[in-house]
Amino acid sequence: MKVFIVLAAAAALANAQFKCPNKDGQYEDDRQCDKFYECRDGVATTKLCPDGLVFDPTIRKINKCDQPFNVDCGDRTELLPLKEQKSIM
Repeated sequence: MKVFIVLAAAAALANAQFKCPNKDGQYEDDRQCDKFYECRDGVATTKLCPDGLVFDPTIRKINKCDQPFNVDCGDRTELLPLKEQKSIM
């Protein structure tokens, strides 16, 4: 329970630090390439791309996550570690 509270507080703090622009949309994190913010009515929600994908703000589609070899992350060098894949055999 304590871990959940700490994680919830950290997520709330991360959202509080990002200021949404006037226009609704998805915006990249300044450090982490697979993290982005979805802004609706001035409220930011922290989002992560699925494992192995990174956020590309230049994509005009709703899903802006793509393969790392297609995306220039620039200074956004941090990535969340991949989750371990469980074998089904």
